[in-house]
Amino acid sequence: MGAGRLILRPAALVLAFLTAAACGGGSNDGRLPDDALVLVVSSDLAVGRERVLVSALDGDNRSLVSDQPIRLVFFDPDGAAGEERPARFIWAVPEVRGLWAAEADFDRPGAWSAAVRTPDGRLIRGAPFSVAAAPRTAAVGGQAPPSRSKTLADGPLESITSDPDPDPRLYEMTVAEAVGSGRSSVIVFSTPAFCVSRTCGPTLEAAKSLIDRRPDVNWVHVEVYDNLDAPDAESLTPAEPVSEWGLPNEPWVFLVDGDGVVTHRFEGAVDAAELEEALARIAGGHPAIPASSGNTAAAAVFPLFLSPVAAAISTGCDTAPVSAARGPLWGGCGSGRRRAGRGNPCRTRPPARTDAPTGRAASPGSPNPWITKLQDLTTLSPPGKIAS
Repeated sequence: MGAGRLILRPAALVLAFLTAAACGGGSNDGRLPDDALVLVVSSDLAVGRERVLVSALDGDNRSLVSDQPIRLVFFDPDGAAGEERPARFIWAVPEVRGLWAAEADFDRPGAWSAAVRTPDGRLIRGAPFSVAAAPRTAAVGGQAPPSRSKTLADGPLESITSDPDPDPRLYEMTVAEAVGSGRSSVIVFSTPAFCVSRTCGPTLEAAKSLIDRRPDVNWVHVEVYDNLDAPDAESLTPAEPVSEWGLPNEPWVFLVDGDGVVTHRFEGAVDAAELEEALARIAGGHPAIPASSGNTAAAAVFPLFLSPVAAAISTGCDTAPVSAARGPLWGGCGSGRRRAGRGNPCRTRPPARTDAPTGRAASPGSPNPWITKLQDLTTLSPPGKIAS
């Protein structure tokens, strides 16, 4: 296995599946059918208060997520239901694929499950998901790892970021300098050109859109890979901060206060409004409720990406907009970045568009045999590799 062939945990595989294999889109009228497959796609949930990302698919692998008002219910390992929580609709890939986000309080580790409370009062139960005793990533309430991330002092922008339209202000200081500065910081881990889930570019763009409005905050982007001049995706080497922060997948965004303490962590999709609200909470002195302390020293055994499986399940999917110099703007199809002149095997047609705000997509997705295996993929399993 090459240095760049990294492997997803089960829930992270589901997130890649939803945003890559399911990117053909689907159609729905906003009403969730009783047989919808409800899936928690967050991959690193632990005891404490957590932000949870949830999706729903039909039997033909079409997204059923829309901006219709829903509530989420989380059932503990004994089957007892917790308080219903309102869910917020966010775009995972703008105008293409959405998810629901909500907060949940987990009081014990084990196999939990989620359910969607529809506007007409029905309760649609979902597949089980795992809650750990402690998170693998840097935990809310803990000190931010003082990582030595790359800056403009390390070379030209194209050597330190795969963002096709980089903002130099994101590369003026290292993570260590930011979290030790006495100011609040936003740390974004993403790889726009190599992102398996296709959410890296949109997540980074959400952060970039706030830089001018929050000059009092340090903004740092950490490219997930070190050697962006690698000849192919198999030769990519993960950057050291990735293991220091315990990342099991990408993208991730962390908010750190002036004392260097992690106050919020966002896995996968996050939009500007959610980031801005979290920054306002820091400024207003409203700390987040921490999850149990993580063990980032063990992070190296939880590598990042799935290469062979993600490539298999994303075959034939649509890609995001393409940059001539960088290849897919938001990654996708498991192919990695393509420089000008090398071609792009994923560039088949524009992505399916949805009719905002209802989430209805213009073109149907194709049936996918993976849909029948997703419940097995989300059950509890020990850390480690998934066979390809």
